[in-house]
Amino acid sequence: MPNSASPMLEVFHSSVGRTLCALSMLTLLVPQFLEAEDIAQVKEGVVKITAQVDGKHRVGSGVVVKVDEDHV
Repeated sequence: MPNSASPMLEVFHSSVGRTLCALSMLTLLVPQFLEAEDIAQVKEGVVKITAQVDGKHRVGSGVVVKVDEDHV
């Protein structure tokens, strides 16, 4: 019985294999991409948000994305 895998499926599998190989090599050659961030640096970007909505006090958290001269 001839191989029933389509040429398109073979190309897909080949592409996936090459992509995984490239990602593995990148991980081995540049390991700092896998290092965890310093928790102190991460905490600097987290902010507490408070609001008054319909007479109720609400508290939440957010992340600073950009800081300008007069607003965040």
